[in-house]
Parts: sequence; C-alpha cells; structure tokens
Amino acid sequence: MTPDDYQPANLTPLYDAIADGIIKTDRYLRQNDEKHDVIFTIMTDGWENCSEKYRLSDIFRMISERERNGWVFNYLGANQDAWLEAENIGIKRNYASDYDARDPKQAFRTVATSTLRAKRQMKGGIYPGEFFESEQQKKLRRFLET
Repeated sequence: MTPDDYQPANLTPLYDAIADGIIKTDRYLRQNDEKHDVIFTIMTDGWENCSEKYRLSDIFRMISERERNGWVFNYLGANQDAWLEAENIGIKRNYASDYDARDPKQAFRTVATSTLRAKRQMKGGIYPGEFFESEQQKKLRRFLET
C-alpha cells in the first residue's frame, strides 16, 4: 500500500468491514468441500463510527454464531480499550489485546505467531484457551508503557 491507496479520514466503518469479512469467509467455506479451521483477526486503530449496513447487535450475533461452529476470533485495537471493545462485539477478553499504533509490524508478527500456535491447537482438536500469551502482549504494548 502507498499513500495513494490509503488515505485515512478518521472514519472507521468497523462493523461493515467485520460483517463483510464474515460473509465472504462463509461463502468461501460453502464453496469448498474440505474442512477449514477459521481464525478471524480484527485489527483496528479506531472505533466504529460510520457503518451503514450493520449494527453492534448484528456483529455480536454473527461472531457468537460462528464461534459455536468453532471459529476463533481475535481482536487487536490501538488507541482504545481493546478488551472492552472486543467484549462489546462478542469476543472474549483473552482473545484481545491492545497494540501500539506506532509499531504495526510488531503487531503483525505477534498475530502471526499467535495464529500458528492456535492453528496447531485446532488441528489437535483443541479450541485455544487464549490467543495472545502474556509475553506476546508485552511485545504488542512495549511502546505504550514508556
């Protein structure tokens, strides 16, 4: 991405983006015969403030339904109380973390490590008990505490 591709305007249609991702993933799963373990990551540096098609209650319902089908949702939020925002949309606190918006590369590395660990657990038939271990949360927050 370049500045020509991405021009922030302080608008975050977070609910619309989450719903769109869930719907597209559902469609993909229906079109494939193989079984897939789904790990759905939501990463944002802003609060919901301009969705037009979906509301909080829609997102909460969509996430809850898919979690019952074995999907794992995790939430990374910068510039907010990520644990509270995750709970508001139906994601458990131990699947959420804040991160330092000044270091998104570290956030991506940490999510990758957490995803691989969760995927190994899911392949073994175990639903992950948490998504971000305490050491990973420290890496995500390292600049926030200075």
